[in-house]
Amino acid sequence: MADVLINNDYLFGNIILEAIPHPGGYLGFILRFFSIVCHYFSSVTFFVISIPLFYFFYNSRFGIKLAFAVISTGIINGFFKFISSSPRPQGLSAQFQEFSSIVKESSFGFPSGHSHLSILVWGIIFTNFKNIYIRVIAMFFIIFTPFSRMYVGVHYPGDVLGGLFMGMISYYCIEKLFKRYPSFPNVTEWRLPNKKVQSSILGVVAFTLLFLLLEDNLSITAKSSLSQIINSAGSLAGMWIGVTLWKLKYSKYDLEDLKFFKTLFLLVISIIMLYVGLDRISEAFFIESMVFRYFRYVLLNFAVIFIVPYLSLVATGEKEQS
Repeated sequence: MADVLINNDYLFGNIILEAIPHPGGYLGFILRFFSIVCHYFSSVTFFVISIPLFYFFYNSRFGIKLAFAVISTGIINGFFKFISSSPRPQGLSAQFQEFSSIVKESSFGFPSGHSHLSILVWGIIFTNFKNIYIRVIAMFFIIFTPFSRMYVGVHYPGDVLGGLFMGMISYYCIEKLFKRYPSFPNVTEWRLPNKKVQSSILGVVAFTLLFLLLEDNLSITAKSSLSQIINSAGSLAGMWIGVTLWKLKYSKYDLEDLKFFKTLFLLVISIIMLYVGLDRISEAFFIESMVFRYFRYVLLNFAVIFIVPYLSLVATGEKEQS
């Protein structure tokens, strides 16, 4: 059955892609513009910036929910990419070539990560916000992102359908989890919380480190797919350490008391140093090192979740514990 689907020229061939019109003029400009917007609005950089803003300045529980959604997608979607080894579209006509230098993808194709995220992340935003304008924007990304991946020629229809299916399953599971445990992870309600926090941290770190074992004489495309998993695995470890330690030690501190400009300044410094800065160091000294990549994302997420609010609220003594 799987072979029949993979060899289907409509699902994993260029027939449907080449049938998609690429008009010129004003309409063509709009389609190109929004296709590129959809590409970057599902990028790592976008979530590195946006999720902390939700966490600190909107609602910390929603920020954790969104972070967990994105990180779990990175691991699950990346793992399916890695084991499927499904190629991206090749041999497309000249109408797709204008996107090749802008929308660059080097990982495997199935399933589409952007389509997965469009249903999951923007679906969560749609259901958690009642503002009509935010809902319209969310619905736009839910509908247009999957189409845009075919429009720019980086995914087959089968890749997109696979991503949408996985996105719907992820959405259901995450909404179910956070509906049942709205303060997840609520470590203060755990029995023997100190020991259980330590055990959970060791468990999450051990689990995420296992993905490093997948690196063994890989092709460039396989390494790119694995890097998606490693980025997310490191993010999961760093986020879990930061969230559980914060709730264990400083749960009496209310993140709503954070000063906007001080917190934003600390957040920007953290991103510059640990996301941008360590990326430059990686390019210079640790080219394609998955171990370095893993710990880079551990440090980044731990700094955002724990160090930034600690420096803003606790270390400065701005708010006393009650």
